[in-house]
Amino acid sequence: CLNATTEIPIVGTAITDFAESGLVESNDAPGGNLTGTSDMNPVADQIALLTQLVPDAAQVGLLYCTAESNSEIQIQMAEEELDGLGIGHERYSFSSTNELQTVVETMVGQVDAVYAPTDNTVA
Repeated sequence: CLNATTEIPIVGTAITDFAESGLVESNDAPGGNLTGTSDMNPVADQIALLTQLVPDAAQVGLLYCTAESNSEIQIQMAEEELDGLGIGHERYSFSSTNELQTVVETMVGQVDAVYAPTDNTVA
């Protein structure tokens, strides 16, 4: 759709990061005929809330589907926040809903809390 026209405005919604998705050169100056809104989570605020709700959490499981690029972006941001707080973390990823239960069962007993980004497959 984006390559079909350079004249008709295209509005995207619920795209976490237009630039990282390869749709525009830059989120700050996208150029072209594409615009829209981001559904980016306030990841830093969510990690802060996680530490308030589970103050003794030493290990956080990061649950996401590898087929969703938006999840990868948010997981990297969560890792940066957790690193800054000195909290351990491990990625628990899957590529299809058929694997989700197995991955979650693997997490049990390994983590003190779970962080899941806006991931359609996890939801």
